[in-house]
This record gives sequence, structure tokens and C-alpha cells, in this order.
Amino acid sequence: MDLLLLFAYILVAALLIVGVAGSVLPLLPGTPLILAAALLHGLVSDFSPIGPGRLLLLAGLAALAYVLEYVAS
Repeated sequence: MDLLLLFAYILVAALLIVGVAGSVLPLLPGTPLILAAALLHGLVSDFSPIGPGRLLLLAGLAALAYVLEYVAS
């Protein structure tokens, strides 16, 4: 495995872990970090497991989360 690819997967895992923690903790932006992890994973894997449709769906869910967070506050 290429060293750059390994670093990318470690970064994806770190973004996902911090993103999930950010879904619970109020100071961390959870949804953008999860979206960034999915986008990075798609870029690294040539969008084979995650297609553009799934990324658009995830981006829509992230936008919906921001709207709901704004309305709830």
C-alpha cells in the first residue's frame, strides 16, 4: 500500500471519528467533517464505493442538519 494512500485513509478515519463525536458535542462541527471524510474517501478510491449521487445525498443531509440546528436554537 502506498504511503500517501495510507495517510489518506488514516485522515478519513480521523475525520469520521471527530465528526461522529461532533454530532454529540456542541463545539465540534459534526456534519461537515463527516461530509469531508466521505468526499476524501471518494477522491482516494476514485468514487467506486461512493458515487456522486451518494455524496449529493450526504451533502443534502448535512444542509438539512444545519437548517434543523438553526431552527431548534
